[in-house]
Amino acid sequence: MKLPHDHVLVGEVVGVFGLRGALKIETATDFPERFDAGRSLWLDGVEHRIKSTGWHRGQARVRFEEIRSPEDAEKHRGQAVSVPTSLLPTLEEDTYLSRDLIGCQVIDRTRGEVGVVESVDRTVLYDLLMIGETAIPVTRPFVTEIDLESREIHVDLIPGMAPGEEAEADR
Repeated sequence: MKLPHDHVLVGEVVGVFGLRGALKIETATDFPERFDAGRSLWLDGVEHRIKSTGWHRGQARVRFEEIRSPEDAEKHRGQAVSVPTSLLPTLEEDTYLSRDLIGCQVIDRTRGEVGVVESVDRTVLYDLLMIGETAIPVTRPFVTEIDLESREIHVDLIPGMAPGEEAEADR
């Protein structure tokens, strides 16, 4: 997948749908409105205007004005779907992009350094900071401060949450 340096990934083309050349896109964004008709998405860095979008099990089925057949659509399988960083939305206070949290050092109030955020997994209720096999809910009281400037996330973990620890009931 090619992603221009000034773009952010919002999905990946994983297949073709229908006789009109719609693309099946596995989304990777918290902003599904990016897939609204009339907007643009970039496939491997090339702009394409959205004609229509349908949704099936969390996957976008997108028809683009420039792609009119299954044969044309098949050429895009495996391509990155992105938008320029200049089109990123303004976030509310205490709201962060997952990509900005990855690589941050996690520091516990009593234990010190816990590790580095490797990924952010989504659940129905909240996001999880993943540090190896350790999952920290991005909710208060666990996350007490996020400082993107210093690339630190301060947490207050309960016994058994830190890597290598057993829960008190397991002892």
